[in-house]
Amino acid sequence: MDMPLYSASPQVIQTGRPAEIIIRGRLPQTDLRLFDPATLHLKTVGADGLFSDGQLPGYTCGNHFDLKRPDFENLSDVRPDPETGSLHLTHLFEHEGEYRIKLCAGDQELATFRIYAVRPEWIRLRPFRGDMHLHSGYSGCCGDKLRLSPEYYAAACCARGLDFIGIADHKQWQASLRAVDFTEQCGSLFRAYPCEEVHMKEMHNLHMLNFGGSSGVSKILHEPDEQYRKEIAACLARTPDKADMLVRLLMAHHQWVHEKITERGGLSVLCHPYWRPNDRIFLPTAVLQYALENNCYDALEVYGDPYDREGLDMAENLHREYCIRQGRHIPAVGNTDSHGLQHLTINSTVVFAEKNDLPELIAAVRSNRIVAVNQYPGEFPRCCGELAWVKYFHFLREHYYPYHDRRMAKEGELLFSALSSGKPDKAYAEYINRHYFDRKDADNLPAWNRFQPDTAAFAAIRAEHDRFDKAFFQQ
Repeated sequence: MDMPLYSASPQVIQTGRPAEIIIRGRLPQTDLRLFDPATLHLKTVGADGLFSDGQLPGYTCGNHFDLKRPDFENLSDVRPDPETGSLHLTHLFEHEGEYRIKLCAGDQELATFRIYAVRPEWIRLRPFRGDMHLHSGYSGCCGDKLRLSPEYYAAACCARGLDFIGIADHKQWQASLRAVDFTEQCGSLFRAYPCEEVHMKEMHNLHMLNFGGSSGVSKILHEPDEQYRKEIAACLARTPDKADMLVRLLMAHHQWVHEKITERGGLSVLCHPYWRPNDRIFLPTAVLQYALENNCYDALEVYGDPYDREGLDMAENLHREYCIRQGRHIPAVGNTDSHGLQHLTINSTVVFAEKNDLPELIAAVRSNRIVAVNQYPGEFPRCCGELAWVKYFHFLREHYYPYHDRRMAKEGELLFSALSSGKPDKAYAEYINRHYFDRKDADNLPAWNRFQPDTAAFAAIRAEHDRFDKAFFQQ
């Protein structure tokens, strides 16, 4: 990324309140003190495409129409600062969206800045990009031959630009806590949260994520008790009585699992609705419809396995259809369902919350403050979310994430360094080899490794992050 010749700060401001924007030349040859201050001026068009008085600008795509009006509106409250060489603009940005502000010296255009105005209630929100559906070596079908640990996946995802993850190993909640413990030991900005992919004991046709639950649900299914049987019977009574009994059991368990995840404070995610293992559809259409129509989930995984582009397209259109049917925007998330390192971060969910904190993230997903993103290398991203958030995401994608990703890459390197400081994890290797295909939640996992993170380096990354945040977002 080239260094811009000029900068404008902040770049995200709120509507309905005057904002001060400071514009500077970033190099000696672009110092604004080199220009006659009387010639320096700024001009713009509103985010709604009109001037501040509601009039249409003059420029009409170069089709030789002359509206006898200026193309841009000059901004009035512009004050040069001779001591710093900066320009100070105070302006009321009335409309939500992206403004382009041109810096000019006389008739010469020096730079164009992009400023995004958000609603007042959004100004404290920050974009956190995550993946709630990853598999480590504890999943018996994990694709990497080394059966890498949850801690390793945490470092790898951070290095690739994620802010949070959920290690969703099959039928196992305990395994995700290794990544949680590791990131907490390091005191990193990057966070791992408890997670599991819940399956029924005997039937494979139910996959739901328990993201952030205070305890696991899979263990109850593996060791059913009388209370479980009573609750399933109650759920079963609400299913269509003419359906096949195994189909009804799947329907009942969708409802039950969702309720158990909710009781634990977790987020329930309906996974990969169009997965086709063994040349047949994984989740019968009747069961999928039952889950959607009875709200047996908090969010739908619209972008799942990146290799299945057809399935992703069908899931995206399924989401659109049910949004229309239900008259509401259903929360849609993007995850990779990674069973190896090869396609980490192709799919992700951008969550808009005040901080990278589990209750905040879950509340944001349920409130639809999210954008599901699918982006293959070299391709433009596909997005699924409410239009206002998608528009904001595209601004951030170009102006926020290049800086963000460089910082996360640095932190990822620190996590890898901390990971290498641990003792040889023989107990983990032996456990994985012994229980690789068992895949059930167990309390007797190997003791977590202890690491020696460079706490000063992590603190420096956090300070760098805070400085950038204060400069980029209106405080």
